Amino acid sequence: MPRGLWGTYAQLAAGMIIFGSGTPVSKLITDAFPVFLASGLRMLLAAAVLLPFVLRGQQRHDLAQLERRDKLVLALVALGWWGVGTMALGSVLWHRGVERVSGSTAAGFRGVMPVSALVLSYLLLGEPFVWVHLAGFAIVLASVGLIAWAHASQSCDQETDEASGSERATRAGTGVERGATGRGSTSAAD
Repeated sequence: MPRGLWGTYAQLAAGMIIFGSGTPVSKLITDAFPVFLASGLRMLLAAAVLLPFVLRGQQRHDLAQLERRDKLVLALVALGWWGVGTMALGSVLWHRGVERVSGSTAAGFRGVMPVSALVLSYLLLGEPFVWVHLAGFAIVLASVGLIAWAHASQSCDQETDEASGSERATRAGTGVERGATGRGSTSAAD
């Protein structure tokens, strides 16, 4: 492996570590704010932080020199999918999901991202398919499936426990207890 790639790999890893920290932060935020407000605040803060970099980058890459077709493609891709799709729709869907499950369950679903990125790299960028990616897809999708199954099982167990507790409280309030035969009898205190 060429030496220069280690720095690039370190940047990619650091970016994903920072991006991954968004799961517990998203959980904290969605517990305190409505989903659309949380998503909007996220985008506003990102825009404020990125603005100096955008202005600096614009100086290095003169957008006025781009062909009209390239400007149209840039606008459609940047504003269309990247803005509306990944930032708006992706953020809202992510925050709505994080609002309903534990942070650790939501974090597991981040594993879907490399699968979608690889598939889109094949389709949009024309990058070559590598057979070993199928093994990676299988591992990732199996992991996400296991996390979802564990969460669903845990939720069902909690609902059963809550229903049983509610039923016991109702019976205690009426003074009726179930004996071994399953017939109701009044307690000795009655």
